[in-house]
Amino acid sequence: MNPESAKKGPYDTDPTEPADAPATIHLVDGFQAEIYASEPHVVSPVEMCFDENGGVYVAEMLDYPYDPKKGDQPQSRVRYLIDSDGDGKVDDSVIFADHMLQVTSVFPWKGGVFVASAPDIYYLKDEDGDHVADLKEVWYTGFDTDVSPESRITNFRFDVDNWIYAANNGRPGRITSPKFPDKPAVLVRGYDFRFHPGTGEFKPAAGPTQFGMSFNDWGERFVTQNTVHLRHTVLPARYILQNPYYAPGSMLQYVPDDDPSNSTVYPLTEPQEWRKERTEARQERYDETQPGRKELVGGHFTAATGTTVYSGDAWGDDYYGNVFIADANGGLVHRELLFDKGVTYRSEPRPETGKEFWASTDIWHRPVNMANAPDGNLYVMDFYREYIEEPASIPEAIKQRLQLDFYRGVDRGRIWRIRSKTPAEQRDLKVELGKASTAELVELLDHHNGWHRFTAQRLLLERQDKSAVDALVEKAASGATPQGRLQALWALDGLGALQATQVKKAMADEHPGVRRNAVRIAEKFPGELGGAIVALQEDSDPKVRFQVALSLGELEGTVKPLAAMAAQHAGDPWMRAALLISSGKNAWAVMNRLLVAHAGFFAAGQDAESRDDFLRALASQVGANPERDQLTLLLQALGGSPRLSAPDIKAAVLRGLGQGLDLSGERKLRVPGAETLFTRWAGDSNDAVRDAALETAQYFTLPAMLADAKQAAANETFAVDRRVRAVRFLRGGEYSDVGPVLSKILAAPAAPELHAAAIETLTSFDDPAASKALLAGWAGYGPAARQRAVDAMIRRTGWVDDLLAAVESGEVAPQAIDPVAKIRLAEHPDEKVRERAAALFGTSRSDRAKVVEEYRDALDLKADAAHGEKVFEDNCAKCHLSQGERGRLGPDLSGINNKTREELLAHILDPSFEIQSNYTNYIVVDKQGRIYDGLLASETAETVTLRGEYENVSLRRSDIEEMRASNVSLMPEGLEKDLSRQDLADVIAYLRAGL
Repeated sequence: MNPESAKKGPYDTDPTEPADAPATIHLVDGFQAEIYASEPHVVSPVEMCFDENGGVYVAEMLDYPYDPKKGDQPQSRVRYLIDSDGDGKVDDSVIFADHMLQVTSVFPWKGGVFVASAPDIYYLKDEDGDHVADLKEVWYTGFDTDVSPESRITNFRFDVDNWIYAANNGRPGRITSPKFPDKPAVLVRGYDFRFHPGTGEFKPAAGPTQFGMSFNDWGERFVTQNTVHLRHTVLPARYILQNPYYAPGSMLQYVPDDDPSNSTVYPLTEPQEWRKERTEARQERYDETQPGRKELVGGHFTAATGTTVYSGDAWGDDYYGNVFIADANGGLVHRELLFDKGVTYRSEPRPETGKEFWASTDIWHRPVNMANAPDGNLYVMDFYREYIEEPASIPEAIKQRLQLDFYRGVDRGRIWRIRSKTPAEQRDLKVELGKASTAELVELLDHHNGWHRFTAQRLLLERQDKSAVDALVEKAASGATPQGRLQALWALDGLGALQATQVKKAMADEHPGVRRNAVRIAEKFPGELGGAIVALQEDSDPKVRFQVALSLGELEGTVKPLAAMAAQHAGDPWMRAALLISSGKNAWAVMNRLLVAHAGFFAAGQDAESRDDFLRALASQVGANPERDQLTLLLQALGGSPRLSAPDIKAAVLRGLGQGLDLSGERKLRVPGAETLFTRWAGDSNDAVRDAALETAQYFTLPAMLADAKQAAANETFAVDRRVRAVRFLRGGEYSDVGPVLSKILAAPAAPELHAAAIETLTSFDDPAASKALLAGWAGYGPAARQRAVDAMIRRTGWVDDLLAAVESGEVAPQAIDPVAKIRLAEHPDEKVRERAAALFGTSRSDRAKVVEEYRDALDLKADAAHGEKVFEDNCAKCHLSQGERGRLGPDLSGINNKTREELLAHILDPSFEIQSNYTNYIVVDKQGRIYDGLLASETAETVTLRGEYENVSLRRSDIEEMRASNVSLMPEGLEKDLSRQDLADVIAYLRAGL
């Protein structure tokens, strides 16, 4: 870590001293900025919390942006702040806990604090009154550290439901609890995290959130993720994870209106020199390769952080419920006004035109987070560094030339208080809620200041004092404010004293926020309150209806209301998702109810796209569900119901059914009458119906269709596309019957797509003879067909032995095995296979550093980016796609132009030196011995989805025998054997052009 006195770079500026800092802050009229704490009493602050007695804890992230070197102690810590003379400013402090890795968050609990320090969440407590932690417990562990510190577990927020939520940025992790070892592990990849401090329970939460998270009064969560400055978490993870048959596309809604100007910000500082130079360099390359493309140097969110819903009472009603978002790069705090928009929200930028709520002229000013406080004001954490940026996003040459020191300012930091000049309420930070009686805490649930309300609720949860029950029951029923009624209801739940009668009364509350929460709580009383939940399906408020749609999935016998709500609300994507989640095992019954009772749902002129999407997803759940009686009923309806006869509807249902059957893993299903139906659909004049029918038919036993497909597949006079469809259909047969047809196709010259289809169909069989058939046609395969054949043989126990034997015998030339396949063989789960592969192809790793050094002179050549594009297309594009596109095996290369030529050379020639965690190859072996590998696209409690080279593969966890991450990149070594030095220089020039 570099000290503040480190040598200044040529473009460095000097810091502003705390006494002069207020003059640099420009606020909207009516507000003033005051320094509450500054160095040396606070440094590098990223989060603060106020305990019930006014104690202030601050997370100081001194390690940022790098982790300490191996053997060095981490420097991050938690500090306790002291205002000894009561003037509202910190004049002393104590290091509460030191030498913790990248501390990102603190939250009070039972006289101590929870602390986020990945891979752990700690509970720390001072037990002797010196403000230094004596107790240090790990409550939860397993959070990802293989990522930038700003993306690690952080932002503890206590919600009205008594759980603490934390941002996890969707990072992978198998979370366990040393504190509560009897509780099962949870997976958090793709999610945020939540835990209940009273019971120790822990679960995934909807996300992802990077840094910045806040709740409004009704438990609605708003999050920030870098350039995406404000989103609403619409779909709670707890519902999604209970339905293994349906995965919604997203859990989050972007809140600002679609107008791009809503992301515009108005900083008072010029962009720093490094940003200007990076922008200029990018623009020069864009002008050469992509005329018309413009790289913006500023004026938009680039480091949105610290999202906070203001819940104080000092600023007046016009500001209550507004959302404040900082931009650390721009040195500003942005204000958005929230408005209801159906089941979610929309926001509008602050009324102030052309300026921000808060902005600084000091380039060192780095607002990163905010906090509501006991005095009703908003406090701003100012990280105060000269540079705040992920170092990897700045080209190395610029970093070196400008001598960027990311630790310059590490011994500085400020916390600001924003005060209204005409406050609606006035009080200081002196509070003693820890001394309040239980009855007084109940009364505080009606307080106008959100900090008081939520602190009172937390203390009621901590104390577990049952003497509060009667007062809470009265407050929940007739409290003066809807916030108080709601928090009393949840406080009763936290005390284990909630009764159905209290919840039912809340379901009739005049405020929709109370009603919605009451519907959620009513799930705890399904027998007593199930009917009351159903009765609210036509509530006047869309958010209440949305909660009803989610809660119906927790009840029995809710097919009728689910269908009724679908008929009315399936056009709303969030309602559609909620209803699909709740349909679950009743998917067919919901569809049938729509057919029987809601003719208008199928009528022409409706929102056909939404309707078809809903029906497709319902059918997919029928296919994935092991209860096969639903499948029979669905097929009968599809064949006989006039309401499913429209081509777009029929194709959607058939496609969905096939998707679900593929997930189920079942084949050769026998369903009465299926052959007649599929024969009719396969001959449909509508291409979409015909294709969907043939794709889905492969999962059924259909002997007559199979016989026709065998003939069509073998008939060389038929069009190639017809033969391809027929070959794919053969997957529904027995290998002994269809194998000869496939072998004949593979043994003869044929169109590449026909060979590919035959190989794909062969790989669907486990018969050992199928691998012999694959090898028998080897001589006639083109390069693509050979690659598919090798890929298929690697993935089957026994088949891989046949492949290696063919290489050993000379039947298959070693050079015919592509580099990616060699990597897969070197990483094969079977040790004997790895040994044979090593003998044939050499070891998977070599001294690549020497190769990189040997080819360094390629960087001195004059490069041709246009030729580099062709080199890229020939050698790289299969796995890596250009900006905004998703490569199946390799990263999207957007932003690759931040890398220097030296770095790009190293990555190309030594690909396993550094593997992005998002692009780790996972190897999975199922219980039948089949091997799959690919990037981990998604995982739930029930399924794992891998993104492979050709398609995504979803597997049930119950079918998985082994799953592990590879430490070897699927990008092959040895590209220098196929690329000349000039090719390397040219492809690097192309990559540096920004694709």
